[in-house]
Amino acid sequence: MGGRVESDVDREFSNVNFTCFKADIGRAVALIGDAVSNATLDHAELEIAKQEQAQAHDASNKDQERVTLEAVHFNSFRDHMMGQPIAGDADNVQNLSADMLNAYRAANYTGENIVVVGTGSVEHDTFVEQVNDAFGSIQQGAGQEQANSDKCVYTPSLLMMRDDEMYNANVGVFFDAPSINDEDYYSFLVLRHMIGDYDIQKNG
Repeated sequence: MGGRVESDVDREFSNVNFTCFKADIGRAVALIGDAVSNATLDHAELEIAKQEQAQAHDASNKDQERVTLEAVHFNSFRDHMMGQPIAGDADNVQNLSADMLNAYRAANYTGENIVVVGTGSVEHDTFVEQVNDAFGSIQQGAGQEQANSDKCVYTPSLLMMRDDEMYNANVGVFFDAPSINDEDYYSFLVLRHMIGDYDIQKNG
């Protein structure tokens, strides 16, 4: 079977993308469903992953854009999980255990929080049946209030950081924009596209 798997983690979501041939769609869905439903977290492997994450934390300090964006998120939403680092606090990560991660998965990886999308040469009814088979064992909801489900409050404030190893001055300016359910959300996406991205290699 040939395929390509990619994953991404953000503050509000994580996703897994599987690209495969049409004949392998059922197997791809089954693999993702098994990974989400029946993943085993080995204690020894978790310790190795924590060391790898510690190295990633050290390396991330050299990424000036990432450091700036993390600082602005903290400054804007410091009392909410939205203001915390995407990859977790460097000190807290080392305290994680397999039991804690299993509890988190049980509380958050539920049917009401999962969206499965198939694109390309996909037969809808067959795909729905494959998804039901692969993800059917996942409970619909956690049965308890989820942590950090309260709405984050935007806090206008100013934060200044000094890092003598940063060879450029970095400024992050955030403002309270429409959420994805707001009627102005897509207008702001157009605005963002019009403003564009600044690349020092091209624009400096």
